[in-house]
Amino acid sequence: FWVGTFSGGVNYIPSAENIFKTLNNKDINTSSLNIRSFCIDGNGVGMYGTRNGLVYNKNGHAQWFTIDNTTNQRSNIILSIFPFGNNYLVGTYGGGLNVFEVETRSVKKFDDASIFSETSFYSIIRSDDNTLWFGTLSGLIKYELDNKKYTVYNTQNSDIISDDIYCLMKDSSGRIWIATRGGVCYFQDGVFKQLDTIDLSFVGIVRTLFQDSENNIWLGCENQGAVEISADLSSYIHYTIHDILPDSYVSSIIEGAKGQIWMTTPKGITLYDHTSYTYRIF
Repeated sequence: FWVGTFSGGVNYIPSAENIFKTLNNKDINTSSLNIRSFCIDGNGVGMYGTRNGLVYNKNGHAQWFTIDNTTNQRSNIILSIFPFGNNYLVGTYGGGLNVFEVETRSVKKFDDASIFSETSFYSIIRSDDNTLWFGTLSGLIKYELDNKKYTVYNTQNSDIISDDIYCLMKDSSGRIWIATRGGVCYFQDGVFKQLDTIDLSFVGIVRTLFQDSENNIWLGCENQGAVEISADLSSYIHYTIHDILPDSYVSSIIEGAKGQIWMTTPKGITLYDHTSYTYRIF
């Protein structure tokens, strides 16, 4: 279990223990990094997106990429990192989208179109072998890899509820869920849809999305805690500081062992047992 923190670097729980430890590196003081995103594979490679650049770490040897030492990097704030073949897609704040090439350890442009060098790329997912989706502050971008054709969906040309998109998620039914400044919606069969069986108008800004092993959909909200939507989308449970959360801002949600839901906030992490309805705060 890995956690990126503000001014505390990357933390993890060793598989044989039950406490958090800070990941340290001999080349760079990673214990004090402001982590915005990260991706760790099973081959000793760690990619860390910070507010001060991109860090590539291979078996304890790290290299830092910033606007000062990297030609194609236009922003030091790294919002998203996504595996892309043998390389990584790197989304930035205000500096567009890049490709980090592992073999050459270099940063390349993803596409020459201006939107890929100017806007903020908060979220990246792949819906199939040919299609990438990008959540940006300029709307939702669908990108077809085989012909390099892209489509931008925004509030001017579609029914999407906001142009400010913070997280994307493809669920088990093939729906693309979209977390925005104006709440949540999803894209299915070429149409943007909102939940019409339940009223979630209170959620405000939604920062993160997750589908658990029982197909429930989880929303992490900026000011309203977390919301668990039932698999059939007919009901929800609202979690707040008045029950299991240490803070109202939920920045990420994942599931560890089945039924063990982890929720991160600025004031700590909640481990919620969805089976016994008990919780623990770290």
